Amino acid sequence: MFLAMVMLLVTTNVLAQQQGQTNKIVVDKSLLTPEQIAQAEAQATLDRTKSTVEQAGEWVGLGKEIGSAVDGALSALTERTDQFAKTDVGKFTMFLVAYKVIGSDLIQAVVGIPLFFVVVLMFIWLTRRNCMQRRYLVKEATDKDGTVTKEWNETDPEPSTQWSHLLAFLICSIMCTLIIFV
Repeated sequence: MFLAMVMLLVTTNVLAQQQGQTNKIVVDKSLLTPEQIAQAEAQATLDRTKSTVEQAGEWVGLGKEIGSAVDGALSALTERTDQFAKTDVGKFTMFLVAYKVIGSDLIQAVVGIPLFFVVVLMFIWLTRRNCMQRRYLVKEATDKDGTVTKEWNETDPEPSTQWSHLLAFLICSIMCTLIIFV
């Protein structure tokens, strides 16, 4: 707060000095001839134009100086950054910055997508093995003639097994989706 007050006081002093430097003479227009009025107006227009041109020139010079300063600072910064990036510490720092920017997205893609495919394939295999009706060979016999007779049995899965596989598949799919997209 104190600093703001000091800056305000300094600014008003500067403005007061600028206002005191102008010299003006005030004359009533009725006392002047039309030629003098025209000459005074032309001079005022010329003064305004000159001050505008001078002010524009000052701004152009200031802009050029600011541009040169920014260019010098950025080129120095670029050179130093390039030198730093070539060191081992710089490479590690660049890795950390890159990881901070895209690390979580990269991990989501690299871990989540393959995990999702593994989970789907595993559940397809488990479902076919445990939740579907299957035939399996119980006995195989060969006659004297060389005829092979086979005896088959069928498994009938429990509905609770089928539902538990479905529930486990849904939970794993939701977890993989969260890994990929969240």
